[in-house]
Amino acid sequence: MEILRLEIRFSGSELSSAFRSHAQQGSLPTLREFSFVLLGAKGHYHEDRDLFPAVAEVVRGHPMLEVLCLSYRESLRDPEDFGYTAAIWDILPSLVHLRALSMDASKDLSFGPSGLLVPRTVIAFDVRVHEGNSWEVDCAVRVFNI
Repeated sequence: MEILRLEIRFSGSELSSAFRSHAQQGSLPTLREFSFVLLGAKGHYHEDRDLFPAVAEVVRGHPMLEVLCLSYRESLRDPEDFGYTAAIWDILPSLVHLRALSMDASKDLSFGPSGLLVPRTVIAFDVRVHEGNSWEVDCAVRVFNI
């Protein structure tokens, strides 16, 4: 399998343990594109603070990934209840073949240091800043003479 796209509505089950069981290298060896989107949570208050960290460990085990999307829907009560924090951005430097990246900015993510985590191989970058979060963006344009 080269492409795996998951959109999941959390229903209270321990999804993180399912992801942890596939976190070692060698699981899905031909995976080149991975997308995980948490749509929301069904029913009463549920949380799995290890969910996104577990998903991040699966990603870390696939340094050949070319496309990555990690996201949550804005309707999610608090993404931190599912472990969506700045810490999951730490997996990015290990993805040396990454060309397209799509992620949400977490509440605790600061722009400066996070920019250093994005691999230089990325040519398409999509970051979503949800209401309540803030991210100051300073864009610089470089002109190269050939």
